[in-house]
Amino acid sequence: MVKIFKKGVNGHFVSGFIKTNFPSILSKQLLSCKGNYKKALHLSFEKVTDKLHSSSIDCSFSGTTMVGILIVGKKVYSANVGDSRAILASQNRETLKFTVKPLSIDHKPELPKEKKRIESFGGRVQALLDENYNECGPNRVWLKNEDIPGLAMSRSIGDIVASKVGVISEPGKII
Repeated sequence: MVKIFKKGVNGHFVSGFIKTNFPSILSKQLLSCKGNYKKALHLSFEKVTDKLHSSSIDCSFSGTTMVGILIVGKKVYSANVGDSRAILASQNRETLKFTVKPLSIDHKPELPKEKKRIESFGGRVQALLDENYNECGPNRVWLKNEDIPGLAMSRSIGDIVASKVGVISEPGKII
């Protein structure tokens, strides 16, 4: 299962590209990684990003978040980029009560590890400023001396301008 959320002016093209290309890329990686499902997921994100960047889609200021879920037997693997979220709800057969387990974390720029990476690439993390220079809304990724791109996540597929200041398309910890 792959859930895509579009971002930016060409986000719908980016998300459509990922939706079309990711399954076949993952299939090839599953074969070549021979049972190393986490590695297959990780490499699939990398390869679909490379394929996107060599496509005709202008993703300078457009990208997408993504959650990929791989179910092998009774094991569930989850990989995500951005602030899309996956949760697993399961019901106890005896008590009929549900438990909910997060399968991903939102990649937000204010998380210490994410912020450190962005700042080490020369970017800045700051909320949008209103007309009185008061912060409003979530923290965003900006170029050091320009108010672009204003991305409210620290990982994305596409968003080439943001990638110059540390926004990456690599999934976080694959669960």
